[in-house]
Amino acid sequence: MIKVLAVLSLTSFLNSPVSSLVCINKVHEVNREENIKLFEEETVLDLPLLREETNYYSTATSIAAILEYITKAKPSQTAVYKELLKITKTTDITKGMVMNTEVAKYLSKDGKNYTFSDLGLLFGRYNEDWESFEEYVKSNINNEHPLLLSFLNDSFVFKSLVIFGYSLSSESPKYNRYFYLDTKSGQRKEFVAEDLQTLTYFGNIIGNGTMFTKEHPAREKIEIPINNPVTSDKKGLDDGKDEEVADIEVNITESTGISGLGLFGALFGWISLPNFFGWISSINGDGWTTNGSRSSLDKLPKDDPEKWEDEKKDEDRKKEKTSCKSIESWIKRQLKTWVDNKKDRFIGLTYSVGSITKDEPESLGDTQDLKGRVKVDTGKKVVFEKRVKE
Repeated sequence: MIKVLAVLSLTSFLNSPVSSLVCINKVHEVNREENIKLFEEETVLDLPLLREETNYYSTATSIAAILEYITKAKPSQTAVYKELLKITKTTDITKGMVMNTEVAKYLSKDGKNYTFSDLGLLFGRYNEDWESFEEYVKSNINNEHPLLLSFLNDSFVFKSLVIFGYSLSSESPKYNRYFYLDTKSGQRKEFVAEDLQTLTYFGNIIGNGTMFTKEHPAREKIEIPINNPVTSDKKGLDDGKDEEVADIEVNITESTGISGLGLFGALFGWISLPNFFGWISSINGDGWTTNGSRSSLDKLPKDDPEKWEDEKKDEDRKKEKTSCKSIESWIKRQLKTWVDNKKDRFIGLTYSVGSITKDEPESLGDTQDLKGRVKVDTGKKVVFEKRVKE
């Protein structure tokens, strides 16, 4: 059964006053007997690869689903993945990192000259560009191609829906209606174009979980192994001496070549600091304490007594280490120095401290049972996600 989930109360949009007042012209749908029969019998097309709560980072999954819809073939996700792996010579396809020209060759193997545009796999419009979105949907539907839209919700999870028809408004393009298949009832549902802005995080429609470009460079995976000390720049904080911080793991998966297509690229690299920020059992005046281990100050080299005593006596540093702001400052110092040293292509690093579903910074308060992850995306933003220990 088709599993396509619309987020942020999409069903409420369908009953909105705006939707009921607009003047709608002729309905245009993919003209296939299978689709007509589909809606008459109130059944759904079998698309097992489109499932609810799917983290839509997989190009192979999306391509297999679209091929099944259009060609009636049933290629497995594994088969598509292996074929794409042969073509692209990379193991990172599950992140959607595929050169579209090469993928198009695979999609054309059944004798039809499919392109990414034909398949609805290329879309990255800003939410108020209603005219461009209208033209894009029209060109696909009028050429008998349903349109797959994937988008980020406010929890950074990709959701998907398949558009198979549209109806233009005589009042404004933002009131155009677009039809998709409902997961539970098997009936067609619709939404107004204006509502698309609420379907995406930061207002972008993301096609297939990936922003494709004509020339898509290969991803670069950069790793700093666990227990590899990171030297941080404490400029402006104290005497400028380097601080050694142990038990840090940094993994950055960088995507380039897609800036300018949206505020967020659809691919993320994760930076994790499990042993340092992992499960924080307590914080005291001497510094961070993780899992009952000694504080970070205790890990400083004791063969430098002067440095040791300076750190122990510095009350400002104690406050810095025990405050919400200190987490932000520490992350920024470590990552900025690391990126600068590695000469990576990040323009800069910004950050926020908050819950996984909110953008605004918030105090850690008295709750210190936290698990944190730091995330770097192609929008050059570092986000520290606060997670309460279960």
